[in-house]
Amino acid sequence: MANLNKDILLLILEELQYDKNSLYSCLLVNKIWCETTVPILWKNPWKDLPRGKEKSQSNVFVSHLSNEVREKLKREHGIILPKAMKLSFNYISFCRYLELYRLDRITFTIKDIKMSKIPFMKLEIARLFINRNTRFTHLYLHQCDLQTNLIPGIEICFSKLKFLRSQPSNFLCELSEISESIEEIEFYITEYNNKDNYGITKLIEAQKNLNYFSFTYGKGDKSLCKTLGDSLIKHASTLQYLKIDLELITKITKSLSYLLNLSNLEIINPNNQRAWYHIENVSFPFLKFLKTQQVSTKSLIGLIENTKGHLMELCIDYEDNDENLIQAIYKNCPKLKYLKLSITNSSIRSIKELDNLLINCQYLNGLVIYIRKNFDWDNFFKSLIKSSPNSLLKFKLFSSIWDNYSPESLKLFFDNWKSRHPMLLHTNLPNNEKEKFDLIKKYVAEGIIIKHENVSDRTIFEDFEWTYPTQKSVSKFEFLESKQITNL
Repeated sequence: MANLNKDILLLILEELQYDKNSLYSCLLVNKIWCETTVPILWKNPWKDLPRGKEKSQSNVFVSHLSNEVREKLKREHGIILPKAMKLSFNYISFCRYLELYRLDRITFTIKDIKMSKIPFMKLEIARLFINRNTRFTHLYLHQCDLQTNLIPGIEICFSKLKFLRSQPSNFLCELSEISESIEEIEFYITEYNNKDNYGITKLIEAQKNLNYFSFTYGKGDKSLCKTLGDSLIKHASTLQYLKIDLELITKITKSLSYLLNLSNLEIINPNNQRAWYHIENVSFPFLKFLKTQQVSTKSLIGLIENTKGHLMELCIDYEDNDENLIQAIYKNCPKLKYLKLSITNSSIRSIKELDNLLINCQYLNGLVIYIRKNFDWDNFFKSLIKSSPNSLLKFKLFSSIWDNYSPESLKLFFDNWKSRHPMLLHTNLPNNEKEKFDLIKKYVAEGIIIKHENVSDRTIFEDFEWTYPTQKSVSKFEFLESKQITNL
């Protein structure tokens, strides 16, 4: 294993790129493993960096400054830097992710620099990252005060970007002339940063293969909306993922009708209920993933009916869903695999429609249910037992009222699930529900439940995520310090 072909080794290690603990152990195998692992670890040095370890990271970056630059800073600006660490690699050359605000933070970790001298230090730090020898694929552009005319090589450094997250910036116009390969763009505009919006549309129009666009509008420049809609139309053949708030939808509804290739639509943070009707008649014939926040039932029904039967994931955050919505789902979503829904009514008709949904959506694999009011849990469990398709085995059952059903009804549910695939179960039971916790543990031990998570903070998991992401890794600096391998 230690003598694997280097190309094969690289493929294996890239599969571990999100499992940093495993990657750290790979550093110690031999020189080839170390040389192959280091670029993967430093691809995104900012990810999961613990607080308090920024200074360690900054020391590594500042150590890349040449003796000539150090002498210049000392001679011309009186900046005396700490002694450079001896580095085995040019770590910055491996970076593919750049968060520009981090460059400021690197500067501020250096002691005893007068405020008047900080711009000179920031410029040299920027030149370390932005030059002819680096190629970034991901750029996070929050506030940009780069003196780009003083940074040679910027046109090469950003020429191969694939991802951009930004707020309005006058740098966007310049970036539109440098990069045409961005595939994913995320913008956010508020009433506090709604200037320099021309660069947004110019950058969008310059791209050759834009397939992901996320735009949080807030209170911004209304004149931007029409030009933004026109810019998106130019990417109708490639755009597949759109995430926008309903306020913006009201202003670009006509443009949406051109985006026929969308497969993923997320509508967020609507502030204007009168805007709901704008989405009722928009058709997305190839939509597979739909997520909405606080969009009315009537508007949702219209939207679902216009998805032409291709929806596979449907995530609805709205407290006033009714039987008509459930009916629209099972009549128009035969391929549905994951559903998130709030239920506020346990009437006979509501339970019957839930039965129909389970019977008609035969590919359903995961069900996330939020119970908002007093609820007939017994009939709900009976419906799950009687009508669930064989594919359904993942459940999230969340409620603010858990005391209106007995452990006996929960026991009946689990007992009748024994002939089915073992389930993954999330709940938000209060800590005083000991009898129900003990009951769940019993069925975990028996194998009826594969895994149970009682989730007090539902943001830990994504909507359709039932197992924890890769365990958060220790800092690379903690590892390097403990193993003393900086100079391998």
